[in-house]
Order: sequence, then C-alpha cells, then structure tokens
Amino acid sequence: MPSNVDDLLTMLDAADMRLRDVYRLLADDPSLAEHHASELAELHAKRRELAEAAGLAVLAERRRSVIASASTTSAPAPETAPTPSAPETAPEIEPPSSTFPPVAEQSGLSVAVAEAPISADVLDEWKERVRVNGVGHVAYADRVTATWEATLHDLMTTVGVPRDVDRDLASELHALDAISTLPLIARWSSLPHHAQQPWLAMLVARTRSARSVAVSQADRSSVKTIISRYPPWAFEHRPGHVNGLKVTHEPEHATWSEDARVLWAALDAMLATDPTWRAPAKNRKKTATDDESNVESLRPIDGTWPLWPLVRGKSVVMVGGEPREANRLRLERQFEVGSLEWLDIQGPRKVAAVVARIRKGSIDIVVLLKGLIDHSQSDSIIAAAKESSVAWALVESYGATSIKAGLDRFLRVAEIKS
Repeated sequence: MPSNVDDLLTMLDAADMRLRDVYRLLADDPSLAEHHASELAELHAKRRELAEAAGLAVLAERRRSVIASASTTSAPAPETAPTPSAPETAPEIEPPSSTFPPVAEQSGLSVAVAEAPISADVLDEWKERVRVNGVGHVAYADRVTATWEATLHDLMTTVGVPRDVDRDLASELHALDAISTLPLIARWSSLPHHAQQPWLAMLVARTRSARSVAVSQADRSSVKTIISRYPPWAFEHRPGHVNGLKVTHEPEHATWSEDARVLWAALDAMLATDPTWRAPAKNRKKTATDDESNVESLRPIDGTWPLWPLVRGKSVVMVGGEPREANRLRLERQFEVGSLEWLDIQGPRKVAAVVARIRKGSIDIVVLLKGLIDHSQSDSIIAAAKESSVAWALVESYGATSIKAGLDRFLRVAEIKS
C-alpha cells in the first residue's frame, strides 16, 4: 500500500465511489442487500483500511511539520546589548525551549509530539477513533462513554417526532437525511438490540410515509437516497426483523405514519420507564399530568366503582394531544378495557377517519382530552357520537383520576352499547 497521502486519498475516493454505486443499486431494490453483502463488507473494510493509512500519513506529515517548525524556533537568538533602563532586579528570562510542543491536536485525539516514535497504544486508540467516527468526524468524541439511554435520547431529540408529511415533507426529509449519515449513523450501533429494532423500524416507517406523498423529482430522489442506507446497516448489525425494508412489506397499522408514531411511542416509553434514565430537565417540562401519571402507575381503580360493567372489556378510543404508548398501556390495564387506542388527529382527514369509525359502530366509548384538542375537532366527534349513540366523555388529562372523573360525569347507562 502506498504511503503518499495523495495516492491514498485517490484510492479512498475510488472505494467510496464504488460503495455509493452499490447503495444506488440498493435504492432501486433494497431486497438485494443480501446479494451484495460480501461486496459491501469488503468495501467497508477497504475504506476503513485506507482511511487509517491516510490518517497515519497525514499524522506523519504533521509530525514532520512540527519538528521542522520547532527546529526553526529553537535556534539561539543573537546577543543584544542590555537595555540601559532595565532594572538590575529584573527576573532572569528563561531561554527558549529546545523541546517540541508537548501536545498537538490530531483528529480530535490528543497525541504527544516528541522526538521518540508515537507509542503503539496511542496509534491503536487513534485507529479505533477513525474506525468508529471516520476521518474528520469527531463531534461525538467526548460522548464515547455515554449510556445507550443517553444516546437514544440524543438521537430522538435530533430527528424529532414524526412530522405530518402532508404539511411538512421538507423538514421530515431533512431530519431523516441528517440522522442517517455520519457521524449520527455511527451512534446507532451503540444501542442494544432491543432498542435498535424499533429505532430502525421507526425511521423506515417515516421514510416510507414520506415516499407515499413525495411528488417532485428532488423529493423522490431524497427518499431513495435515505432508504438505501438502511439495508446495509441492518445487514451489518442484525437488529432483527424490520418491517418496511422490503418493497413488498405493508404497514402493520393503517398507514406508515401510524406505524412510525407507534414505534416512536415505544422508544419514548423505554426512556420514560427505565429507572436508570431521566431526560434532561430542559427537554422534559414537568406537568401535573406527568406527576399524576407517575403516582397512578401503581394505583388500581376502586373495585367497587359502579361503572365497571359499562367500561370493562369495551373498545375505547382516546383523542387529543400526542399519543404516549407507556401511558396508553397503563390506562388500558387500569380500566381493564378490551382495547384502548390513543389516536393522533393532527393532520388532514384524521378527524374524518375517527368520525367514520364512530358511525360504523366499531367504537364503544370515545374519550376526548379537553385541553389537548381543538373545539372544532371535538365538536365533530361528539356530534357523530351522539348521532350514533356511542358513549363519550370530555376529560381534563390522560391521568387515570381525570379519566375516571370524566367517565363518572358523562357516561350514562343508556349510552353504553350492550
């Protein structure tokens, strides 16, 4: 292998271009990932090797430059006549040091620069940094000891909640593109498998949702590029089955957007329920609902509650606010309902879909979160419920106490379907 920096960079560029060509093939048909697996593995290994070699060559040139500079600055200064006005008690000036600067920053790693060769341990550490972060990507070098929960929180904060692609496709594509390129994609591998699977599935669902509404050539090209990055990563890290990676896959729920929201809620629940992790205060505004939910997580509903026969085993839909899977599951268990769906009704045709389900007769009870739903939305849903003799209740929050109080106030025996 050549040691010249230019030659190494030329070879590195060629390997990278071939890797991009393979990704373009996978963009047309992601199911070909397994067929190209061996070539992808070889290309990744070659690119890493060339990147390490190029980095070491750059490091060697840097050392030579520092040595040359130090040699110049360490030359003895010509003698000059003492300044007459200098006080006799002036401190003795230390002569210029003939040693090299103690530390030089190289690719984010503090490397000692001295006449002796760099130690094998330092080189190994630098190679590992290049392998993980790539050449020039050191933004997360100070986070290598972060817990996986902190990493997941950072990734989720960076990409943001699933957006309504009908209204904000550009922002969604920008976020998906950024989260799936270096240095962020390198951090996915630090997640445990039980978090990798829903994380990748969530991104795939969001990308498939974006593709369903992309019309312009630029947007479709962006979607194609983004989705081509997922199969190679999945093949390398084996997170488990990820729905949507094959073109023949269908969403597990009504739409890919709904799949994305459910998976996002599952990831959010990992952080919300894990006692070892709490998100920073600036990202978690504490509310009365949060306190209520935490306290009530272990509090059962009174066994003598008179509405038990009207609620237990029923099909319930809750609307308003941003669905949270951990809270939905808690409420479903506490009220012992047959099923509880927490629907996101933000976006075109979402309210109409809920109204259609009410009129179809597939819902027993509708719970509306009073402070988290527009009046126009709640009015349409309540009108449909009244017309279809479907029980409904307005509640203050998604805490169990608030929901129970709302059911006590609004439910009537005559409104509950037998």
